[in-house]
Amino acid sequence: MMNKQEEIEAPMKEVAEFYLKQDGVLAVHYIKRTHRQKDFNAVKEGDLPIRLKRNVGKEPMSCIGNW
Repeated sequence: MMNKQEEIEAPMKEVAEFYLKQDGVLAVHYIKRTHRQKDFNAVKEGDLPIRLKRNVGKEPMSCIGNW
């Protein structure tokens, strides 16, 4: 039986393998997100990011690829 962390990571590993098979993809990494921006203008204006609240059973992740 998988624990919650393994359950979250399993689909991400499948997606990473898919991306790595595509032409021109050098690497795929996932990072845990701790903050988010309100919108794109907030980035341009230099506003501070909003800290993500903890949602039980969910891990906010972002995919970062090198193409």
